[in-house]
Amino acid sequence: MKLSSFIGKSIDSLLEKKPFLDWNLEKSLDDEGEELVYHYVFIKNGLEVRCDEELKICVIFINSGEYGGFKEEFEDAFLTLEKSEVVNDFGAPTMSGGPVDHPILGRSGAWDQFVLDDFVIHFQYKVGSEKIERITIMNHDSLP
Repeated sequence: MKLSSFIGKSIDSLLEKKPFLDWNLEKSLDDEGEELVYHYVFIKNGLEVRCDEELKICVIFINSGEYGGFKEEFEDAFLTLEKSEVVNDFGAPTMSGGPVDHPILGRSGAWDQFVLDDFVIHFQYKVGSEKIERITIMNHDSLP
């Protein structure tokens, strides 16, 4: 199964499948911006999902350490890959960036982003490493 296959689908399509069905979940609503954003955080499993007003999945965050760390293996969510393996699998990145020191968020590692036909996948690497810290899968409308 691919996590990217849930992009654009109802949150229920993900919540009713194993392993997500058995995971502890915190839900919240962000109504501060122009659009409502629903957050689904699997606290101990390293996964966060954001949905639009219609509860369609827009963004999936897969974390190596945050929220307990994602331990599952999906075809498009291997946190054990290194940068060279990501590039080997996906080809040349559409965009890349080096490490950044942000005054509020702190230091973050290099990143690669791949704009594909059906979704965008973004790999954030650990500071000073080629190991993956976070994978973000999103629809094209969610690109910053």
